Amino acid sequence: MKIFIDGSAGTTGLRIKDRLMKRSDVELLTLGEKERKDPESRKRALNGADAAFLCNYRHLDRTPHRRGLGLRLPGALRRV
Repeated sequence: MKIFIDGSAGTTGLRIKDRLMKRSDVELLTLGEKERKDPESRKRALNGADAAFLCNYRHLDRTPHRRGLGLRLPGALRRV
């Protein structure tokens, strides 16, 4: 399963990443330092993932590097 963690450099993202790296059935999709703030790179990673963790997603419109991402969160979104 391919998983992308949007916000993997933050505290929550690092904890999730640490746990998932121990699993052999998970492939983590990662972005470089410049790519992680580029909306197009992040769109590609989100679209290429089977599942994604959106850390701090409630701030999508207020955080400059997340503006313009064009996320449409589905009704099936599960908050954890």
